Amino acid sequence: MFRRAFSVPGRTACVVCLIMIFGGPLILADEETATLNGEIEVAEYGDDGSPASVMVYDSEWGSVLISKEGKGAELLKHIGAIATMTGTIIELDEDSGYPYEIRVNTYSIEEPADPESL
Repeated sequence: MFRRAFSVPGRTACVVCLIMIFGGPLILADEETATLNGEIEVAEYGDDGSPASVMVYDSEWGSVLISKEGKGAELLKHIGAIATMTGTIIELDEDSGYPYEIRVNTYSIEEPADPESL
Protein backbone atom coordinates (compact mmCIF):
# COMPACT_ATOMS: atom_id res chain seq x y z
CA MET A 1 0.00 0.00 0.00
CA PHE A 2 1.34 3.44 -0.95
CA ARG A 3 1.19 6.22 1.67
CA ARG A 4 1.82 9.86 0.99
CA ALA A 5 4.12 11.49 3.51
CA PHE A 6 3.77 14.94 1.98
CA SER A 7 0.91 16.27 -0.06
CA VAL A 8 0.57 19.54 -1.97
CA PRO A 9 -2.77 20.37 -3.58
CA GLY A 10 -2.52 20.77 -7.36
CA ARG A 11 -3.19 24.50 -7.44
CA THR A 12 -0.67 25.21 -4.67
CA ALA A 13 1.98 23.15 -6.47
CA CYS A 14 1.44 25.22 -9.64
CA VAL A 15 1.80 28.49 -7.73
CA VAL A 16 4.97 27.26 -6.01
CA CYS A 17 6.46 26.22 -9.37
CA LEU A 18 5.64 29.59 -10.94
CA ILE A 19 7.25 31.44 -8.03
CA MET A 20 10.37 29.30 -8.36
CA ILE A 21 10.56 29.78 -12.13
CA PHE A 22 9.79 33.50 -12.32
CA GLY A 23 10.83 34.61 -8.84
CA GLY A 24 14.15 32.74 -8.81
CA PRO A 25 16.03 35.35 -10.86
CA LEU A 26 14.66 38.10 -8.61
CA ILE A 27 15.94 36.34 -5.51
CA LEU A 28 19.39 35.89 -7.06
CA ALA A 29 19.56 39.45 -8.38
CA ASP A 30 21.69 40.52 -5.39
CA GLU A 31 24.44 38.04 -6.33
CA GLU A 32 27.03 38.59 -9.04
CA THR A 33 30.27 36.89 -10.02
CA ALA A 34 33.26 39.23 -9.81
CA THR A 35 37.02 39.33 -9.62
CA LEU A 36 38.53 41.48 -6.86
CA ASN A 37 42.12 42.55 -6.37
CA GLY A 38 43.52 44.05 -3.21
CA GLU A 39 45.28 43.61 0.09
CA ILE A 40 43.83 41.12 2.53
CA GLU A 41 43.17 42.83 5.85
CA VAL A 42 41.76 41.74 9.21
CA ALA A 43 38.05 42.52 9.49
CA GLU A 44 37.50 41.16 12.97
CA TYR A 45 39.59 39.63 15.76
CA GLY A 46 38.48 36.67 17.86
CA ASP A 47 38.39 36.57 21.66
CA ASP A 48 41.93 35.18 21.70
CA GLY A 49 43.25 38.09 19.61
CA SER A 50 43.76 36.07 16.43
CA PRO A 51 42.11 37.12 13.14
CA ALA A 52 38.55 35.77 12.97
CA SER A 53 37.58 37.22 9.59
CA VAL A 54 39.22 39.08 6.72
CA MET A 55 38.27 41.61 4.08
CA VAL A 56 39.71 43.06 0.92
CA TYR A 57 39.56 46.61 -0.41
CA ASP A 58 38.91 46.58 -4.16
CA SER A 59 38.93 49.82 -6.18
CA GLU A 60 35.60 48.98 -7.84
CA TRP A 61 33.69 47.33 -4.96
CA GLY A 62 35.23 49.07 -1.94
CA SER A 63 35.60 47.14 1.33
CA VAL A 64 34.34 43.59 0.83
CA LEU A 65 34.07 41.01 3.60
CA ILE A 66 35.51 37.61 2.64
CA SER A 67 33.17 34.73 3.49
CA LYS A 68 34.65 31.71 5.25
CA GLU A 69 32.66 29.53 2.85
CA GLY A 70 34.45 28.20 -0.20
CA LYS A 71 38.14 29.08 -0.20
CA GLY A 72 37.72 32.21 1.92
CA ALA A 73 38.89 30.53 5.13
CA GLU A 74 42.26 29.84 3.47
CA LEU A 75 42.81 33.59 3.09
CA LEU A 76 43.08 34.00 6.88
CA LYS A 77 46.67 32.76 6.40
CA HIS A 78 47.47 35.52 3.88
CA ILE A 79 46.83 38.74 5.83
CA GLY A 80 48.85 41.58 4.32
CA ALA A 81 49.20 39.86 0.94
CA ILE A 82 47.92 41.24 -2.34
CA ALA A 83 45.48 38.75 -3.81
CA THR A 84 43.23 38.34 -6.81
CA MET A 85 40.06 36.39 -6.06
CA THR A 86 37.04 35.38 -8.07
CA GLY A 87 33.72 34.45 -6.54
CA THR A 88 30.15 35.40 -5.88
CA ILE A 89 29.51 38.89 -4.52
CA ILE A 90 26.53 39.15 -2.20
CA GLU A 91 24.95 42.42 -1.09
CA LEU A 92 24.76 42.58 2.72
CA ASP A 93 22.37 44.34 5.08
CA GLU A 94 23.29 47.84 6.25
CA ASP A 95 23.81 46.50 9.79
CA SER A 96 26.68 44.21 8.75
CA GLY A 97 29.25 47.00 8.51
CA TYR A 98 30.22 45.97 4.97
CA PRO A 99 28.23 46.57 1.80
CA TYR A 100 29.29 43.27 0.19
CA GLU A 101 30.67 39.83 0.92
CA ILE A 102 32.50 37.55 -1.50
CA ARG A 103 32.33 33.75 -1.50
CA VAL A 104 35.72 32.95 -2.99
CA ASN A 105 35.90 30.18 -5.62
CA THR A 106 39.49 30.76 -6.75
CA TYR A 107 42.33 33.02 -5.68
CA SER A 108 45.98 33.72 -6.32
CA ILE A 109 48.46 35.47 -4.07
CA GLU A 110 50.49 38.11 -5.90
CA GLU A 111 52.66 39.20 -2.99
CA PRO A 112 53.48 36.96 -0.06
CA ALA A 113 52.25 38.14 3.31
CA ASP A 114 54.75 40.05 5.41
CA PRO A 115 55.45 37.86 8.47
CA GLU A 116 55.51 40.97 10.68
CA SER A 117 51.89 41.81 9.72
CA LEU A 118 50.65 38.50 11.13
